[in-house]
Amino acid sequence: MVFDSFQEENAVIAKAEALLAGKGESRDLRPAYAELLKAYKELLKTEKRLLSFSDRNERQLLTLSRSLQQAKQAAEVANQSKSIFLANMSHEIRTPMNAVIGLTDLALAADALPTVRAYLVKIGNASHSLLRIINDILDFSKMEAGKLTLDPVDFVLCDLFVHVQDLFQVRAAEQNLTLHFVDSRECQFLLTGDVLRLEQILLNLVGNALKFTRQGQIEVRVTTVERGNPLLLQFAVSDTGIGIPPAQLARLFQPFEQADGSTTRHYGGTGLGLAISKRLAEMMGGEMWAESTEGQGSIFYFTARLRRKAKARTGAAARQVYHSEWPQVDPNQVAQQIGGARVLLVEDNPLNQQVAEGILRSVGVVVAVATSGGEAIDRLATQTYDCVLMDIQMPGMDGYETVRRLRADARFFHLPIIAMTAHAMTGDREKSLAAGMNDHVIKPIDKRQLFATLLRWIEPRERAVAGTYTLPVVADATAFQAMVGVDVGAALERLSHNHGLFRAILRDLRRDYATVDEQIRVALAGKRTEDRAIARRLAHSVKGIAGNLSAPALFRAASALEKAIESARRETWPALLDDFKTALAEVLAAIDQLEQAEQTCLVEGDTTGATVDLERVEPVFQQLADLFASANAQSQEMFDTLKPLLAGLEGEGRVLVQRLAEQVDQFAFQEACVSLRQLAGVLGLAGLE
Repeated sequence: MVFDSFQEENAVIAKAEALLAGKGESRDLRPAYAELLKAYKELLKTEKRLLSFSDRNERQLLTLSRSLQQAKQAAEVANQSKSIFLANMSHEIRTPMNAVIGLTDLALAADALPTVRAYLVKIGNASHSLLRIINDILDFSKMEAGKLTLDPVDFVLCDLFVHVQDLFQVRAAEQNLTLHFVDSRECQFLLTGDVLRLEQILLNLVGNALKFTRQGQIEVRVTTVERGNPLLLQFAVSDTGIGIPPAQLARLFQPFEQADGSTTRHYGGTGLGLAISKRLAEMMGGEMWAESTEGQGSIFYFTARLRRKAKARTGAAARQVYHSEWPQVDPNQVAQQIGGARVLLVEDNPLNQQVAEGILRSVGVVVAVATSGGEAIDRLATQTYDCVLMDIQMPGMDGYETVRRLRADARFFHLPIIAMTAHAMTGDREKSLAAGMNDHVIKPIDKRQLFATLLRWIEPRERAVAGTYTLPVVADATAFQAMVGVDVGAALERLSHNHGLFRAILRDLRRDYATVDEQIRVALAGKRTEDRAIARRLAHSVKGIAGNLSAPALFRAASALEKAIESARRETWPALLDDFKTALAEVLAAIDQLEQAEQTCLVEGDTTGATVDLERVEPVFQQLADLFASANAQSQEMFDTLKPLLAGLEGEGRVLVQRLAEQVDQFAFQEACVSLRQLAGVLGLAGLE
């Protein structure tokens, strides 16, 4: 009972008291009325206390709700900051890790003492193990933030099984274990799903089985649990290993958990693999569990819902390149499959064009370059290409808008378009795919990732393979090793050890970006709305070049400056610009020192009666003439291999070599043809005069 006012309440009480004071029949009821009035007053007091308590609770609940909302918002901001931090740290950690792995591979390719080779193998194995741990931590963080998504493609299950078996077969043989993948009708199905995440689960389970099994066998099988489309497939990985006590099975799939403390010390591991695998299985519409008998072995099960295609398809749709950390790819095999393919490279930065062209042409790919989105659309309207590599950040029409316009045209609906960009933050790949890209490759270019991606999307067929040139070994490659600010080994690995291309990129960086710090400073001081965009684009361009050159200090400085410009944090611009200028000056000074060393080699040469070996020089001259005639950018690398062969020239010959170097550097191919013929005349080479 709740009264609208105190007056109404008092009126009821007054009426009751009047009844108590009455006479006649009501006198016999006065005791009852008294008790009723007393109870009524207590009820009113209780009601007032309840109302007061309710008001206080409502205010407290409102305050608590506001606090929870603020805490939620703070947690979301913190989670977003964590994701950005992890994405940035991913690059910062991967850059030196890739250098360690790349340099180890280079050292293993060279002649080394058996003891040194054994050490190098251990370094390589440890590096790959560390990279897997980094990947696990990043995957788990993405899952926690809800940022991890699946990327479905078509694949055949038996191909996946063969790949996983190939990865572990040697290790199993070394441990005297049998690794058996049971063939079943499901293995022949053409399925649609995230095959790389499916592979990740199998690699984790098979790897664990090998780790905890001393004798016997590991078996992998797949069966159909539910028919229909999608199918529910059940995978089982069984072993005859040490087993797991029942009490410990319950917490086995918790993050950072393993069987017990001693297992962690004895066998190693982060305890993230099973937690990540379980989450991935759940994302695929399945689940994961385990059965185990201590001392006899374990069986790990997981299910996944995968769509089945009506019939197998050939070509890129049914072929999948499997990889964990982009394993080594044989360029000869790549050339056999996609050599002669026509690729349109959409890239506005000349140095990035050189890098991509050099890598692609090394496997016989025919490359055409468009410097803007508009030019790409015009080229595609008149010519046919097997694939498009699309930069994202370009002046005018960016990569996203370009691909949207292309997808709106029915002619280009099925054309493979691959984003090739320095955008490597969480969500960038998803943004590329949402815009209409088929795939996403990150700069600085990892040729293994690039080749694997091209193999996935370019249809293999008979093509006229582009002409390739066998280049002499560069004798003065050791001049690179003293470069300050540049990880030469990692850069050459990225460029397929193309010393000529590396030199060309260094020269172009010095020529085109020597004053870029001042250009950015002027743009940031400008008042026009487009000035900040110009400054950001310049910083972005240098970041891409520094990544391809493996210049880590310059890359970090350019990245930090680009982000500060983008977020309009003006107070940080001066200090970041100073850091950028210092890092750029360090690289430019190293380029100058290299150029001076090469000029000394070229000008001084062997002045004690040295002669030019015409038998070695003549075929290079002929190839260079062909390249000049077709205005082929590969002429730069060919000329760089020619220079050491002409180190003994004096007089007019030396002048012509220097003139030729300038013309090649400026892509003045017609003038270079004239200088080359004049140089051939000085040397007395027939057929080129």
